[in-house]
Amino acid sequence: SNVANIFFDFNDPVITEPSVLTAEFSTGTDPETGKEPLILCPNPAADLITMYRASAEGATVDVRALDGRSVMIGTCRSGRSSLDIRALPSGVYSITVRGPSGSATRRFVKQ
Repeated sequence: SNVANIFFDFNDPVITEPSVLTAEFSTGTDPETGKEPLILCPNPAADLITMYRASAEGATVDVRALDGRSVMIGTCRSGRSSLDIRALPSGVYSITVRGPSGSATRRFVKQ
């Protein structure tokens, strides 16, 4: 809530009515996208990340940098898959797993 005092020359200030601004918007991805959770561990990681998702067999895995560039694409062979991230530079990335039961996105930190 804000009020302004506006001065014109040497006259008394004109006081404005109180104003309220409410901003509601999302600044990231929904962590509960899809029907099943996606678990990444360890996070942060230096070399390998293990992904757990119940029905991830045959699902596509897309790793993206913060600027939206796709840096790695693969396929899950089971509900528990390991991802080698040694070639990635340090930073924050997101993993999206897309399969028949929907998609899930999580962020991780590469050390």
